Amino acid sequence: MIIKNDYPLIRHNTFRLVSEARLYVEYVDELELNFIIQEHLIRQSEKNFFHLGRGSNVILADERYDGLVLRSAIREISIEKETEDDVYLRIGAGASWDDFVFYAASHKWYGTENLSGIPGEAGGCVFQNIGAYGAEIKDVVEWVEVLDIETLAVRRLTRAECLFDYRYSIFQEKINRWIILRLCVRLNKKRYERPVYEELKEFINPKSPPGKIRRSILKLRYQKIPSHKQGGNAGSFFKNPLLTQGEWQKLQEIEPNIPHFIDDKGRVKVPAARLIELCGLKGASNGKVAVSEMHALVLVNLGKAKAQDVTDMANRVWNTVYDRFGIHLYSEVKYISTDENNFPWNRNVDRRT
Repeated sequence: MIIKNDYPLIRHNTFRLVSEARLYVEYVDELELNFIIQEHLIRQSEKNFFHLGRGSNVILADERYDGLVLRSAIREISIEKETEDDVYLRIGAGASWDDFVFYAASHKWYGTENLSGIPGEAGGCVFQNIGAYGAEIKDVVEWVEVLDIETLAVRRLTRAECLFDYRYSIFQEKINRWIILRLCVRLNKKRYERPVYEELKEFINPKSPPGKIRRSILKLRYQKIPSHKQGGNAGSFFKNPLLTQGEWQKLQEIEPNIPHFIDDKGRVKVPAARLIELCGLKGASNGKVAVSEMHALVLVNLGKAKAQDVTDMANRVWNTVYDRFGIHLYSEVKYISTDENNFPWNRNVDRRT
């Protein structure tokens, strides 16, 4: 167990915002996590806490977070069972997601190769139901284990119980109640042809082995999405809007040629990046934070940005898109603060069906 007071978090958030935690604790198993919960959340009645992964999908709003920051060091990757066709793998919540995808591809196991290059840890990825190029983590998840903070019991949820949806899982509703410990994914051991995402058709042969598909995905991502190593960012800042048929008809009256995709619930998904571009905001800057020239969904730290600078830029994007198209953008990032304001773009859950 690692326990630190007044611990700097700049290395623990990819937007590179300056912040520190009054108390930072890293644990390696359920026993240590149990102790932390009983000592700090129960005995000392700690009111402010949050669980941090790699920090690739958060905005740390406080220069000093007056509370407890938890981090998982449960990083196991092991085979739970195998059949002739499939392999079931246990992944600790603190394991690097992309390291796992590399591990799977190197063993020629199919199922996660389209999710290559996504930063973050496995627990955060299942929390967000990450997705890319026509695939989502929900497609391979078998179960997720959580620790209930109130009862200290470990619970295993099936895929159906996780209530996965576009960039959503039940864990977002239970953020102050459950802590993700590990998950199990099922991968295919034999080559199979999966539908190829339209954007990938000119780059990828669906019969290719997963390692080759992974390399193609990484090449494409690096061409389109700015690396947080080159400039602080939290990846896609906004979700792609899911519109009702009525909203979609109204949008077509304003912009008839916008790309779209109809999901299995009949909702119309439109690219938020295109809406932002049509508003003339690609490359826009407030001096501290900019809309990336590479990808309009990404906000970039120009060097010494503070959380308020991020908020100002996000509000500008949110308001401009709404004023032109009447469409609300919902954030992919989570805004972390002991005193959160109700920013319109910080609503993480859009459950319209």
